[in-house]
Amino acid sequence: MGYDVFDHTEVAQEYTAEWGIKKGEKVDIAILLDGAPVILIECKPLGDPLDINKCSQLFRYFSTLPARIGILTNGQRYLFFSDLEKENVMDNKAFLEIDLLNFNERVLPELQKLTKGAWDLDAALSAAESLKYTRAVKLLVAQDVAEPSDEIVRHYAAQCYDGKLMARVIEMFRPIVKRAFAEHVSDQITKRLESVRIAAEVPAQSEAQAEESPCRCASEDGIVTHNTEEWALIIVRTLLRGVVDPARVVMRDQKSYCGILLDDNNRKPICRLFNFDHYETGMANIGHNAHIVIMTKSNAEGERFDLQFVDDIHPLAEKLVEAVKRHEGVGVQ
Repeated sequence: MGYDVFDHTEVAQEYTAEWGIKKGEKVDIAILLDGAPVILIECKPLGDPLDINKCSQLFRYFSTLPARIGILTNGQRYLFFSDLEKENVMDNKAFLEIDLLNFNERVLPELQKLTKGAWDLDAALSAAESLKYTRAVKLLVAQDVAEPSDEIVRHYAAQCYDGKLMARVIEMFRPIVKRAFAEHVSDQITKRLESVRIAAEVPAQSEAQAEESPCRCASEDGIVTHNTEEWALIIVRTLLRGVVDPARVVMRDQKSYCGILLDDNNRKPICRLFNFDHYETGMANIGHNAHIVIMTKSNAEGERFDLQFVDDIHPLAEKLVEAVKRHEGVGVQ
């Protein structure tokens, strides 16, 4: 966030402040601007649950220090608090959460407001209330999707069932509502992937381009592009969309493998798909000896990963990003 952890006038560890009859109590970390604390951080061991009842120091210091932002963290998850409901009293519910192992890029604009270079407390607090209640509603929605409450089931059943909503009817509708929620989420994911595919469609090649890439799905050359390979292309484009424009990620099918390239350039291979020639209806099982080679090291030498399902590509996102950055000259020594 731009703060110098080696400057103790900016990032103070074991920050001390007087509070009532409590003398010498310390908050783990305080971030200061112009000598005044603006963010207080309480740290717990990695893996510990972030229990709001265990951050009593943050609560106390909110009433005595000018800081308006409190953070509770275990090193992986970060919960951001403020005093939105009552001035100088820290809220019980966080307005923002960040998980470093499951990072959501949508929080970046809000986090940016709290960085040293773009500190804007008023803007952060004005958005915090909406963020807080949006987060609370999302948690409730997730809970209802996993296990619909009686109220949710009754709400939907009343609009679909003409009879009296007896207890047995509610129980009959509970798995129906749960399944409907799950299918709706699945449909939205499918639509999202399809929109990425459509947005990334590459315009028809010119004759000159076609001469450079004669192997693109040319049936007369005995090359067959399988649906599993097309599926893999969509996944790779989706995983890389935060790094490069999906339209730059192009597939060239060969007889021995299917290549995925950056900028449709043979000198910029991202990965190669081998044995993606088996497909079972309703599944993405790609059969025996299917694997992907990701070009993280050189164009001739990559890293091999065996696959059983096309979706097994998802955990390889960091490797795919590494391959693209190598071609882009980002982070390459």
